[in-house]
Amino acid sequence: MIVLDPHIWLWWVNNDTDHLDQSRLEQIANSDVIAVSAISCFEVAWLERHGRIALSASKSDWFEKALYGSGIQLLPVTPDRL
Repeated sequence: MIVLDPHIWLWWVNNDTDHLDQSRLEQIANSDVIAVSAISCFEVAWLERHGRIALSASKSDWFEKALYGSGIQLLPVTPDRL
């Protein structure tokens, strides 16, 4: 399993390979499970709301594509994972 940082997740989902070097692309592609933490959803929404990033669709559509449409697993934030 590989857990993506919010920026790596954004670049991966948006096919922004200018920011991802070949070794990172291979690590992601070769992973049996690709995941993001639920807190990353909050971070992406916060960045978009404060004008730090622009999403390619509405937030709900972007999250639909970035999670369910991409096969990326969403990991919950739970006390036992802290």
